[in-house]
Amino acid sequence: MSNKVVYGGFRYKRRKREDKENKILRCEFSERWIQFPVVSELTADNIDYMHLDVMTKGNNDKPKKLCEVIVNRSTLIELLNDIPTIDHRGTDNE
Repeated sequence: MSNKVVYGGFRYKRRKREDKENKILRCEFSERWIQFPVVSELTADNIDYMHLDVMTKGNNDKPKKLCEVIVNRSTLIELLNDIPTIDHRGTDNE
């Protein structure tokens, strides 16, 4: 019998849940993330603007803002929906 400890990914799941609650979208490969706003801003001309902060870890692992990007919310959603997905999972029946 093996004495190896197998982790069920609880830390990963907890972090994903916390990120969603805090409106954070992390880079899967680096220590950067996008901090989404709590609310967006609807202007008189009916454009829904979102201020997105591009963040990284600074001194003492404190969050550091690299820049801010202001985007049209509906345009962002349209662009995301229009991006095709390439399936890299492969098949087991080869």
